[in-house]
Amino acid sequence: MLIDDIDFADLYLQQLRLAHRTEKTPDHWDQRAEKMAENCASPTDSYLQQLTSKIDLQGAQTLFDMGCGPGTVSLALADKLTTIYGVDYSQGMLNVAARRAAALKADKCPLDPARLGRGLE
Repeated sequence: MLIDDIDFADLYLQQLRLAHRTEKTPDHWDQRAEKMAENCASPTDSYLQQLTSKIDLQGAQTLFDMGCGPGTVSLALADKLTTIYGVDYSQGMLNVAARRAAALKADKCPLDPARLGRGLE
């Protein structure tokens, strides 16, 4: 099976149903995007440093960051990989992540949802 054959939107919706969580709209996350970038996306955040130190990237060239939010994990790993795909169903989160990637000159992080086909409606 190739990555193009996987319906990530369907897998996400299945997981939501199994977890009995209430669905939050993209607008919910759009309104929180800037604040999340301020509060949760610092490269010096101890949780982020612990998390990224445990990710084995040996031999890896590409990262698929599902639910990337403001790009916290993607941008923390950008210098170690060739390509990073950040995916989020909140356009506000993608806008913040793209702005942060541009500021860091992380041109290997395509954050264009149109390139990824069907969204998570």
